Amino acid sequence: MGVILLLNVVCGMSVMAQDEISIGEFIEHLSPLAPTIQEDFDKGDFQSVEKTTNELLSLFARMPKNVQEEYKQIGGELYFALAVCLSAQNKIVEAVNAFEKAVKDFGFNDYSRARNELADESFSDLLGILRNRNRQENQENIEIPLSDVGKIFGLSKCWSEAKYNFVYFDRLTFDWDSLYRATIPIVLATENDFEYFREMQRFVATLRDGHTIVGWNRRDLWDNWATIPVITRLIDGKMIVTEVLNDELRELQGIKRGLEVVSINGIDAHEHVSTNINPFCNLSSRK
Repeated sequence: MGVILLLNVVCGMSVMAQDEISIGEFIEHLSPLAPTIQEDFDKGDFQSVEKTTNELLSLFARMPKNVQEEYKQIGGELYFALAVCLSAQNKIVEAVNAFEKAVKDFGFNDYSRARNELADESFSDLLGILRNRNRQENQENIEIPLSDVGKIFGLSKCWSEAKYNFVYFDRLTFDWDSLYRATIPIVLATENDFEYFREMQRFVATLRDGHTIVGWNRRDLWDNWATIPVITRLIDGKMIVTEVLNDELRELQGIKRGLEVVSINGIDAHEHVSTNINPFCNLSSRK
């Protein structure tokens, strides 16, 4: 499941009205709950996801309007997570309402992720809005490939931010500076920007922190990216399908709960995870 809240916020405290909370107080509530949301998604416990997400949305609404506007991306992610979990429970009307809030009120703009997660035809109109919005952005912003200088700048920025601002830096079991130096020739050798961003994800994933991640807002890069609409769990050493989130997979491909995934694109499933997923996974637990 690709519903992960990507948040890395630093803020100061300010004077609030009695019922209002600051962004700092909101993040204090969110930080321990974001990994729980992902774990519940992975387990297929969508009722828990719904409950937790609604609690966070209630807290988000208690922030001053100007703060909500400044951090509306968080609201968009929360409403999108709510839409996905409601859809998984076949609460389609409520899911469409939540997705509409994400798209129209909070500027949620991730068409590729929404298309994969929300397959029901009830979402088609809103997906069309996202698709057209993304096309317009692509027409207005001609993407220029990164230069070697740009690649080094991006890597150096990540290295510096973690070195001086990562809260658990003192707990790292490896030399961050040495990894930075070793990664320089690797990013310079990447043949395209997608490869570069993947290497950047690999670099940052060594921090093993769910709130520190490398993403991209380049829509052309999403052509290289897709997720399979199924949820799996490791049970007795086997990769078992626990949820199927696409009707076509269920009805036409025969994919159902309880099936074991033995290979992916001809590669042993465990080898595929070890090679193509774990090195880029930013969570503390990679099971």
